[in-house]
Amino acid sequence: DGFIQNLLNATKVTAGGVAPHLEWAELRDIINAAIKGRARRLSSHPIEIAFAEDLPLVNVDSGLIEEACGQLLENAAKYSPSGSKISISARAEQAQVVLSISDQGVGITPEEQQQLGRRSFRSQRHQGIPGSGLGFWIASTFVRANGGTIDIASKGQGQGTTASIALPGSPPMQPSELADLRDE
Repeated sequence: DGFIQNLLNATKVTAGGVAPHLEWAELRDIINAAIKGRARRLSSHPIEIAFAEDLPLVNVDSGLIEEACGQLLENAAKYSPSGSKISISARAEQAQVVLSISDQGVGITPEEQQQLGRRSFRSQRHQGIPGSGLGFWIASTFVRANGGTIDIASKGQGQGTTASIALPGSPPMQPSELADLRDE
């Protein structure tokens, strides 16, 4: 049911029928919820999390970004051998927060990379792995709806994959604003 709802939501977003409900949120909270929601799928993979200390808030629809991250985490688990590590990192970069999810799995060829983001794309070499080919499309749709971008990098077949999401972050606070917060 959840997958069907995500598919419907992604279709509505692409048709302009659903606008994200933007709010300032902690990326750590979004990632923790995505991991918790996919705990069963991720249970055979150690998860390593490394977030920069100075991470600003992100201005996003938390539910959509949680689902996008969940889709990427599921893909990392699905296309990686059991017991292999999945790494999650986040850092501030200019006015954005960049979240990366890396696996030690099958990797992506340059030909496959050109097809990513198309609805229902499944590589020939992945036909034996259960799935619909919609996970990355849903993730990229939800990220773009939040004003973000998504990028996939791989050194090639069998060398793992890194999905990176760049989201709008809060501007750095000025010292006077920090002092005002302490006074409240």
